[in-house]
Amino acid sequence: MRGAVLCCCAAGAAALQHGARAPTLSSTAPPLRSSTAAMPEIPAGLAEPGLKVPATAWKWPRAWPYGRDGFSKPEDLVEAIENSEAVFDDAAADRLGAHLVTHLESGAQDVLEVDGTCAGETYIPSDGGEELWTPPENVERIPGSALFGGAALPYPDRSFDAVVLESAAELLTNPRQTFRELWRVLKPGGRAIVAFSSARCSPAPHAAQQTQTWRDYNDAQRLWVVGSYFHFSAGAPAAAMVADDSEIAKNMWGAGWRGLRGYDYFDAAEDAGKNPAAQLAGAATKLTQAGTPLFVVQADRALDVPSTASAAQQCDAALWAAEKMDEDDKRLCATRLLGMIEEYAPGDSAKQASVARAAAKHLPELYETLKPMEVVIASPLLAQLAANLAPSWGAAAQRTALREGLGVAAPRDKFWKPLGNVTANLSIDDKLWLLLDVLPHYLSCGDDADAVPPALAGLLRASGDAGWDAS
Repeated sequence: MRGAVLCCCAAGAAALQHGARAPTLSSTAPPLRSSTAAMPEIPAGLAEPGLKVPATAWKWPRAWPYGRDGFSKPEDLVEAIENSEAVFDDAAADRLGAHLVTHLESGAQDVLEVDGTCAGETYIPSDGGEELWTPPENVERIPGSALFGGAALPYPDRSFDAVVLESAAELLTNPRQTFRELWRVLKPGGRAIVAFSSARCSPAPHAAQQTQTWRDYNDAQRLWVVGSYFHFSAGAPAAAMVADDSEIAKNMWGAGWRGLRGYDYFDAAEDAGKNPAAQLAGAATKLTQAGTPLFVVQADRALDVPSTASAAQQCDAALWAAEKMDEDDKRLCATRLLGMIEEYAPGDSAKQASVARAAAKHLPELYETLKPMEVVIASPLLAQLAANLAPSWGAAAQRTALREGLGVAAPRDKFWKPLGNVTANLSIDDKLWLLLDVLPHYLSCGDDADAVPPALAGLLRASGDAGWDAS
């Protein structure tokens, strides 16, 4: 890019063109906790058959722990599953059916079932047996290959009361995007149920499609891996920053997903009453036994935030499924935005909430442009820029001006090039603040991407820059 653009981003553009990337964690770094750490005892009031990790027990790092290439497959692998067989044996299938009878709403209207083996199996029972349970009215079944590459599901928002993934989590190369899709197609309050088994139990066509990261972890760790898919796909814990631990556990975990729980039906009855150390001691023996283990992780899509909710809750809801924003981006932006709003409308909680709701919905769009600039501009500065722009954002002309001002699009001769000449000696921070002053003027230009606001034209005329063209 040319060196005369406003925000010194010739350097940024060059870095991006040469493939520079922000440092990431190793793709095989253990994401959550040691596999040998003893699980805390489940309180009696939370105990239920097979429950291994209750909603209050999950602990997460601040950011996605797998790196950008954590779920890759061999480059020459064709993503397709042909002539496969079911992963679950009869005993595991019966356990899964019993779990669905317990955890799927009786008489649910619409359920999406994803068959990861593409073998045509269904595990949703046709009746509740001895339980007073009615099967779903409509079950839409699709193969797991429909999720390959993080593909969008071909359904409108809020289509299903529940989504059931069977032997599909181990195949996902973009699990956060896939789980955002699950969140999107679920109705508020709807449940996602993800069932899987040991990697060793997969038939060859299915095993060939498993990601390397999935194979690198053991069964106990995979509960946490799938839990992290939920947590990092739809979360924005701005409100959690001002809450105590009990409030976070009860009301604010993960924002977009609620009630995350992990189940281990691998001889759960045999483990009943044993302490965690004894359970771990028997794990190696179990691996040599016949039978297919069953593990389930599930969570519910959060209910819509009411219009009367606080400013912090409004920020959370707007950022739940923001694809281009990492958890730290959400924290930084929401914290700065909330601080600005408190100064703007001190003591007026209703006005604060209204402004937060309107402004926060623009942050994901802003990050579509801002996120690649992390290679040259620190994340806190980008967050401050986004939070300041969000309350006065929305015109197409602003989007064009932001891209040109950052140097990710060719600058127009009529404005950005001469402005770059005038501001060439400014620091990066000062250029960003000048960009922040310039962009709100474009709000009045609507969809006219070629417009130059009169106030900015006057700025360049006053500078006497020879490159300025007033036409």
